Parts: sequence; C-alpha cells; structure tokens
Amino acid sequence: MPDKSKSQPQNGDSGRRPPIKVATFEIPSDRFVCYICRAMVLNALRVLPHMAAYVCHDCAAKPDYQPIRESEVDKKSYAPWSDQEVSSVNAYQLSDFFLPFVCNYEHHLMANKDGLVCPECIGFKVPWAYSWMLDGTWQTT
Repeated sequence: MPDKSKSQPQNGDSGRRPPIKVATFEIPSDRFVCYICRAMVLNALRVLPHMAAYVCHDCAAKPDYQPIRESEVDKKSYAPWSDQEVSSVNAYQLSDFFLPFVCNYEHHLMANKDGLVCPECIGFKVPWAYSWMLDGTWQTT
C-alpha cells in the first residue's frame, strides 16, 4: 500500500472515488472517463499530478496526450506559505472553474501553511502548489 503521507507519483487512482454525476447517469466509482476519447475505462492515468482529470492508457501512449509527471512540473512553490498564499490556494480549491488538487481518493485538499492536506485522509499531504495558485493570478476578472 502506498505511503499516503507523501506526495504520490502519477500512476492512476485506486478507483475508490465517489460516483460522479454526468448528464443523466453516474460514472461508477471503479471507472474513469478519458478526457481525450471519452471512453469509460477501468484504469487510467492522471493528466496532471494530484488533479482529477484522467487519460486512458491507449490515449496516453500517444505523444500529444502523455500525462505530466510530478517531477516534470516546473514553477512549483513549496510550503511554508504566508496567510495570503494559503487564502489564494484555498480560494482556487473552491473555484468552480478549475480542477482542484485531490488526494488518491478524490477528496479535495485544503491549504495550510505547511502545504495541501486532505481533510479526510489522515497524513496525506502535498508540500507544493503551482506558483500561480499562490499569487492569485489564476483568478478571473
């Protein structure tokens, strides 16, 4: 079982997410929908680290749709963060326009001075956020 206390590599989800309502049906909690081909699949990879957007293995094999690994992300800002930065990240997490950071079980993370933590999974923490999340430039005007 993976260590939930550390930021996880990008390798797909456990599938134990709550069902997601799409149009008039729900996606079962053990399935994923590929954002490229829209296929419902049993296994998928996260497109971006710690965000709930997935690509199936067939689409991920194509060069244009390969997921971005956590080690490939640039412009990361590591905690500790100021009160203003924590406020900006939490506002981002609650936004209706952007994909929030999530844990391995799809729970939305909340920011504190030490990073993004899962309020439901004890010990799960992501020690970084994208720099633009911290400075508020993500906000629409």
